[in-house]
Amino acid sequence: MGGVKRVLLDENLGRGVADCLRAEGFDVTTLGEAGLRAASDDAVFAYARSDDRILVTLDLDFSNVHRFALGGHAGIVVGRFRSDTSPSVIGARLVEVFRRLTDADLRGNLVMVSPSLLRIRRYDLDDG
Repeated sequence: MGGVKRVLLDENLGRGVADCLRAEGFDVTTLGEAGLRAASDDAVFAYARSDDRILVTLDLDFSNVHRFALGGHAGIVVGRFRSDTSPSVIGARLVEVFRRLTDADLRGNLVMVSPSLLRIRRYDLDDG
């Protein structure tokens, strides 16, 4: 797993998800804690990059690799869960995924996560 995962949680993931990750030893900052409530996607991405945090979100806009290019960031994890999925279920799935993935699986890459799917779009150094 490498060191402790440093995570920035988008505001579409609630306190329950943050609590779940923190209980498992992750270093979690929420957008509210970072003073970025209602910030633009670009500002959120810039903060995640500057603080070397994995951005975790439910916002599909962050899966656009033309806008948020692969490489040069700690990783983007986009969750695909039904709207009625509880924070504890989302948090448990994220813990499972983070424990499974290495830093190389995350750094610079886009990771799509659902209850039953894990897909990684990798940054190819030859393309960057």
